[in-house]
Amino acid sequence: MDRATHTMLQKMHEKLVYNATHDPVTQLINHKEFIKQFKRELSRLDGAQYVLCNIEIQDFRMITNTCGLAGGEALIKQLADLLKNQLHHRQILARLGDNTLAILLRNCSAEAAYDMARKLQSRLIDSHFEWRDKSYAIGASIGMLPFNDNSYDIASLLQKVDSATLSAKNAGRNSIRIFQKNDQMLKSQLNTHDWAGRIDQVLNNDRLFIRCQKIAAIDPQKKAHCHYEILLGVKDENGKVIAPDDFIPAVERCRRMSEIDRWVVLTVLAWIEQHPSVFEALDGFSINLSGESMNSEDFLAFLKNTLASSNIALEKITFEVTETVAAENVYFTQQFIKQIKRYNCKFSLDDFGSGYSSYSYLKSLDVDFLKIDGVFVKDMLNNSTDVAIVRSMNEIAHSLGLKTIAEYVENDQIHALLHEIGVDYAQGWGVEKPMLLSELA
Repeated sequence: MDRATHTMLQKMHEKLVYNATHDPVTQLINHKEFIKQFKRELSRLDGAQYVLCNIEIQDFRMITNTCGLAGGEALIKQLADLLKNQLHHRQILARLGDNTLAILLRNCSAEAAYDMARKLQSRLIDSHFEWRDKSYAIGASIGMLPFNDNSYDIASLLQKVDSATLSAKNAGRNSIRIFQKNDQMLKSQLNTHDWAGRIDQVLNNDRLFIRCQKIAAIDPQKKAHCHYEILLGVKDENGKVIAPDDFIPAVERCRRMSEIDRWVVLTVLAWIEQHPSVFEALDGFSINLSGESMNSEDFLAFLKNTLASSNIALEKITFEVTETVAAENVYFTQQFIKQIKRYNCKFSLDDFGSGYSSYSYLKSLDVDFLKIDGVFVKDMLNNSTDVAIVRSMNEIAHSLGLKTIAEYVENDQIHALLHEIGVDYAQGWGVEKPMLLSELA
């Protein structure tokens, strides 16, 4: 009886330990156990070459939404089994997240690891996922981090390989990226990660400020017209002005752009109410809205309430939405514009030409201005193709009853060429450099 009881308790204990350290779907070790085994390996590196490999399954959420939770579990189990059959016992394979698998390769060079990752990726792509009467192609983004120095900590290694994975994901479907210190794209990802933890500090310590840049009429007979685009400024911990190039991607990745947009709208409207005579002399302000805000019911409700309670001339307020956002969410953009236009506000389609550039959706959007992306403007004097593209965009916009704005107008020669083409407005350092909003007063 004692032996039987002991055996039963031993089996129960082993089962509890197994369930606590393994993923129930794939039977791979889970995130917590992977970290534990990873730490053990780090303690005995002794100069050996290791490679940490992170595999993110693409379209996993789409397949789960289409096939249900059971389908998603069947997919990740299929892929885990495939990887297990391709790896030998010396490699540590784990499931880190819903659609993320990790491999720790022992005594492996970066070149050998890359070749193996390419073969594994090829097998994943070729496998396809069959579910009932449907078949789905499988894609995988792979980030890799070679290391042989036991001074690294686990968090730093995982952060770097995650940056490499995100870089691979941004590089296109089925890409592989190896982390390298001098890789500018990966440096940008690390800066984004760093800024993600500093967003609250920026918001809570009043380190955001408003700048503006003039948008002026190109036709000499209409020189009196001028309105300003509102631009976001950021300060560092010491109050020094810095470029928002890292801050904005971090905010976007953390899905907090609506907070920034709310702050900008409230700050600009408050400035207008404090300086009514200055605003009366202007033709208005253009305020940028993010894709997150354009697709948010909460932000739409906030903006409607804010505009409804405002006493300013709302016909002088223009909201800018980028072409990419509008093209990806045409229906939501249409509805958003329709509801905000009830308050007499205008809309501008920003960066036209940088994204999909489809005239078919352009005619379905009730916008008032078309902003020609500066990439086609800044080199017009040396590139006849750019001239033809700008001319085409201008003609199409005018045929739809829209006013055109050219960005990146840096000198008088470009300004003169735009006037010849018939573009309505110009924006850029050749017109006026950005300034603090406070300087307008």
